[in-house]
Amino acid sequence: MINSLLKKLFGDKATKERKEYQPIIDKCNEYFTQFAGLSDDEIRQKTFEFQAKIKEATAELELEISNLQTKTNDPQISIDEKENLFNQIDQLSKDVNEKIETVLIDILPEAFAVI
Repeated sequence: MINSLLKKLFGDKATKERKEYQPIIDKCNEYFTQFAGLSDDEIRQKTFEFQAKIKEATAELELEISNLQTKTNDPQISIDEKENLFNQIDQLSKDVNEKIETVLIDILPEAFAVI
């Protein structure tokens, strides 16, 4: 009895989650109808498009990380400067992961529709 009263007051967890995910499901269904006529090769090409979007989004950060890593190999740089460079690389790596997460969330409905 108490549980049913609490559900009426605060809502059901499943209902809340359904409301949260329903827009994503609707987009998946839209993409699914668009992709229904694609050939197997065209569907495979979608995977490469997803990978290209991720690479494009992270290209600048990856280049900056590569440049910083090259600087760390310089024997003229002091240990303190190298420590600073490694801290910058760590932060940029976190930024890359966040950027990848953002892109993955953006392409999520389309990717599910392709699957």
